[in-house]
Amino acid sequence: MDLATTGGSWCYSSSSTNCDAYGRLYDFATAQLVCPANWGLPTDAEWITMEIFLGMSDADANSYGNRGSGIATILKSNSGYWLTNPGTETGTNTSGFTALPAGYMVNGGVSWSLNEQAHFWTSSEWDASNGIERTLFYGATVVGRGSIQKFADLSVRCILRNP
Repeated sequence: MDLATTGGSWCYSSSSTNCDAYGRLYDFATAQLVCPANWGLPTDAEWITMEIFLGMSDADANSYGNRGSGIATILKSNSGYWLTNPGTETGTNTSGFTALPAGYMVNGGVSWSLNEQAHFWTSSEWDASNGIERTLFYGATVVGRGSIQKFADLSVRCILRNP
C-alpha cells in the first residue's frame, strides 16, 4: 500500500522523530489496510478475547468506558515512554504487548496526549461515523473501550490471521 497517496497515515505533530519512536497514526479507513499479508486489524471481539485472557472479567470486558483494573499495566511498555507521577502506576509489559503512548491526532492534524495515552483502532464500527477503539492512560490501570470519529488518527496493532 502506498501511504503517500492515501493521506491517512501521519507522524504525531508531523515529526519523523515521533514516527521513529512511536510508529505512525492512521485514520479508520487506512487502518483497515495497513496490516501485512496474513495479518489483520483485530475486531472489537478479538480485543475482548485478549482482555479476558489477560484477566479482565467477562462483565468488564463486554462493557464500555474504563474497565479492567490492572490490565493496562501489563499492556504498557516499561521502556520509559510513559509519563509518571510519584505514586502512579507505570507499565510492566508482562504481557509482551509493549503499548507505547503515541497519543492521537484529530481535526486536521491537531496532536494530543503524546507520552500520556495510547489509542488503538479495532476493525469494528460503532456506527457510520465512528469506530471502536481501546485507550490506555498514564497513571491508570484500566483499559478504555469506546468510540471515536473515523477521521481521528490512532495507532494500530496487527494480529496474525493465517500462519
